[in-house]
Amino acid sequence: MHRAQSAILIIDILEEILSHLRCLGGDDREKRSALLSAAQVCTTFREPAIKSLWWALPGIEPALKLLVLFSLLYVEAPQRTPVQYRSRPSYSIINGAEIAPEHWARFLQYTVHTRVIHGGPAIHYTNPAVYVYLSYKNHGLPIFPHLESLAWFSDKPDHLGLRLMASSKLRRLHITIGRSGVAISEAMQPGNPNPPEAPPSASDTLLQTALPRLTGLRELHYRTFSYMAPPREMKTWTSLGQSRELRVLRLDDCCNITDPSYLRGLASLPHLAELQLAVALDRPAPTDIRGFKALQKLCLSVVGMIDPGPCLLSSFASPHLHTLFLLYRRAFPSAVADSLNIAGRQFPHLRSLSVKVHSGVISAPAALPTFSSVFGQIMECLSMERVRIDTHRDLILCEGSDAELEVLAAKWPSLRRLSLLTTFAGPITHRTLCSVERHCPELRTLHLRDLSFCSLTDGDLETTQPGRHPLKTIGICRASYVESPKCSALLLHRLFPRLQMPDRYSLWTCPSCTRCPDHGTCAQAIIEILDSYQSSRSSIGRRNNGSRAIDVAPSAQSLAI
Repeated sequence: MHRAQSAILIIDILEEILSHLRCLGGDDREKRSALLSAAQVCTTFREPAIKSLWWALPGIEPALKLLVLFSLLYVEAPQRTPVQYRSRPSYSIINGAEIAPEHWARFLQYTVHTRVIHGGPAIHYTNPAVYVYLSYKNHGLPIFPHLESLAWFSDKPDHLGLRLMASSKLRRLHITIGRSGVAISEAMQPGNPNPPEAPPSASDTLLQTALPRLTGLRELHYRTFSYMAPPREMKTWTSLGQSRELRVLRLDDCCNITDPSYLRGLASLPHLAELQLAVALDRPAPTDIRGFKALQKLCLSVVGMIDPGPCLLSSFASPHLHTLFLLYRRAFPSAVADSLNIAGRQFPHLRSLSVKVHSGVISAPAALPTFSSVFGQIMECLSMERVRIDTHRDLILCEGSDAELEVLAAKWPSLRRLSLLTTFAGPITHRTLCSVERHCPELRTLHLRDLSFCSLTDGDLETTQPGRHPLKTIGICRASYVESPKCSALLLHRLFPRLQMPDRYSLWTCPSCTRCPDHGTCAQAIIEILDSYQSSRSSIGRRNNGSRAIDVAPSAQSLAI
């Protein structure tokens, strides 16, 4: 018994036990409380508990509170304001205050253990004079010298505070500029007593100050809001291009690229594997960019009125890219066709593709393109697993009918998710469902638009044998009028016996239709089919002594795209 009690006093064993109480995000108050209690048990427990307590912090506020305890800072309590604009505590330095040497040494003794600073539950305001003093006191060195991951939240682009956190050992940096991380559309509403303001070059100053210090940075997320001007200076993008260890770069839509020459610096990053970018080019993309050698995942949002041309997507050519997401705020007539053709040529190992047109086309094409001219190249990506084409309701993408969709299904036998939320010139009938069942044995989710069951006959049902296809989720947008709901329900039951259908009150509707005034009628034609399907499944369940093979009424969340 004595040996068992002594084993827990071994420092290595004690540190391993307490390491499981480190706060890695979310509401970890119970874990922090346990570590605080452990630090007060005895001198042997104190150092390992303090090490785990400071290993991960919910923001930098715990460090500021320690400086308040050392009589260097004072904090102003938040004032009562409307809930959506709740004020945060404000930290300022006491006039003429100096921190005692023993207190400063103790402060640095704690911060040397910190490896992770994640987003805390509240956003505070810190006077810039606090950062200036701490930088002076620490001789310009970062106060968290071994920090590896930092989530930096700020109302304003405070480059002084971020500079104080920047360390050569930092690997992950998440920057969020905005009022408590809330969308700027809320912060700019009438009645807000403190509307946000930022100088035009705030983003440039912030990134130019921090990036040169972050020589080991591997992941950068930058999120801001529309009141801030995006980075416009070439020096900023040059600094990004010099982050040679960068693997992941995510810049939100408010941080868009207007000058295509900025892409050259990003293309020179040798290890960049994931890129999220918004472009609003004022001229076509350059043709001399040789592509991104290590890029595996690309999320590209195209905004503005200038047609980027086919060279834009070609600029991101990579032999390793397997995931591609394209969002067009407003589509040109050839945008979708060009994107699919270039993706098929430049990314032969593509496994996941999403092309979304947010609103209608700028101008209608003179003649509809053929199905092969739009999908011919992309169908050669034989490893495709997830495909989503989402266009505006009023846009007819190309010619096409059941025969063309059968060819597409035969080309992609590994599909697990297929969402064709677009309109073809030809009719799409139940035969497309039969083609999918026959050629895509791994499909789990299927979404279609303008599907018609009108041509379904008794002969079709007789030739359809019950199968074991694993499809679980189906969504049909603007289904045509159904004369025989029972026959349609029986067809679905034979093709997809594991299908999980929603009830009529949680019916799946196409996201493109929810923005239209008549979206309530989008799925009315298929309600009778669903009711018949539920009735047939219930009767089958009763014949099987009440056993339930699958859940016939899943939640609406499982049907969302």
